[in-house]
Amino acid sequence: MELSASLMTSNIHQTYQHAHRQAADQTLNSILDVITEGVWDWEVSTGKVTRSPAWYRMLGYDIGSFSEDVFTWENIIHPEDYPKVMQHFEQYLQGKSAKYDIEYRCKHAQGNYLWVADKAKIVECHADGSPARMIGAHHNIDQQKRNQLALEAQNKLLDEKALLDEKEHKYRAMFESALVGVALNNKEGKLIEVNQAYLDIIGYTHDEVYQLTYWDITPEQYKDAEAFQLQSLNEKGRYG
Repeated sequence: MELSASLMTSNIHQTYQHAHRQAADQTLNSILDVITEGVWDWEVSTGKVTRSPAWYRMLGYDIGSFSEDVFTWENIIHPEDYPKVMQHFEQYLQGKSAKYDIEYRCKHAQGNYLWVADKAKIVECHADGSPARMIGAHHNIDQQKRNQLALEAQNKLLDEKALLDEKEHKYRAMFESALVGVALNNKEGKLIEVNQAYLDIIGYTHDEVYQLTYWDITPEQYKDAEAFQLQSLNEKGRYG
């Protein structure tokens, strides 16, 4: 695979002095063969896209195994990322965005998706100002992106926990300060939470009441009616 020496900037040509174009091409392609970034070169008028060996190696494909067109690239973009990538791409081509610089996932040969940073620029234009050629590079950012997403997920969980703790604190304050007696019990009747107003009514301490069940403190004459209501709760999901 060969990429034109015009991929290189004038600074590169100042660094590498070549007597003729063939030598410059050879130097450029040697560089592209060893760098880790996946370089691509799109000729807009023909639709041809030339990709460096590193582009294929990064994604685990055999070098030169894809058609040299933009559809190859479009077909390996993650479906969830595709709309935003296409929007960003079109905005740059239309001059609505100052630069093309985006992160998204590309399909690896093994079937998984790899996070890449894709940066490019228009290097040639037609007389009417429309893009004629665009050059860019994919950089593998998969591990740092996964670390970033994991950290964001952890922070989100911490935020959610803090919110739950805040709600629990408010609930606890309302529960304890309520003027009416409130008790919580499980389906077996085991008392699991009572407030002070409830203890004041029944005359038990916290330690004593948690040794009892709902039925231990329910007057005998109400037990049949309560049993019916609990059955309704189990079957219909509501009490009363």
